[in-house]
Amino acid sequence: TGALVIDGYPDGAVTYDFDAGSSSITGVPASICGSTIQPSFTLVNQGVQTLNTCVIHYSINGVEQTQNWSGSLAQNQSTTINLPTLTASNGSNTLLIWVTNPNGNADQNAGNDQTSVTFNAITGTTVNAAVSITFDNYPEETSWEITNSQGNVLLSGGPYANQADGSTLNLDVCLALGCYTFTIIDEYGDGICCQYGNGAYTVTNQFDQSVATGGSFADSESTDFCLTATSIDE
Repeated sequence: TGALVIDGYPDGAVTYDFDAGSSSITGVPASICGSTIQPSFTLVNQGVQTLNTCVIHYSINGVEQTQNWSGSLAQNQSTTINLPTLTASNGSNTLLIWVTNPNGNADQNAGNDQTSVTFNAITGTTVNAAVSITFDNYPEETSWEITNSQGNVLLSGGPYANQADGSTLNLDVCLALGCYTFTIIDEYGDGICCQYGNGAYTVTNQFDQSVATGGSFADSESTDFCLTATSIDE
């Protein structure tokens, strides 16, 4: 269009008198062992008028609850809101949080009203397995995941850019009794042993028995394993 300059924030930005927003859900890991969560989120006043009241809505898998909020937030100020303990279902869950009725008025900007997070809940009989990874000289290339028999990713980690070269990471993982696949991935395609460091990985069950181990592979390596109620192989 030939324009060389456009207005930036705040000059030239569109502002509204009543504009409450939600963001940054915390307290909800990607996978939980059990059925309860205690989430928090950030309530932001992006309106010109000081925010004194609004209605907070939240739902897990479509079951909605509400609570009223009152306080004092000037424009662009925020506060952390702690929600009550919520109950999740076994498997994949979606927590949705949104805000309405700033100061009793219609919100003039619906684009920032809601935020959401998806997480996996493992309920019923669970066991604590473990994943141990000793990295090569390039931890930033390594990631992993555990999938169920349907191919759904239940747990994952990496890449590990902040992990020291050659260091060892030990992780506890919660899983229900059943069968799974552990997959380790190297972004560069040369595994984690032994050309650029002596890396290795081990997955152990609740009886400290190894169910997956290795280190020499190319792009990835997958191992099927089952968690049973006893330590005796079928």
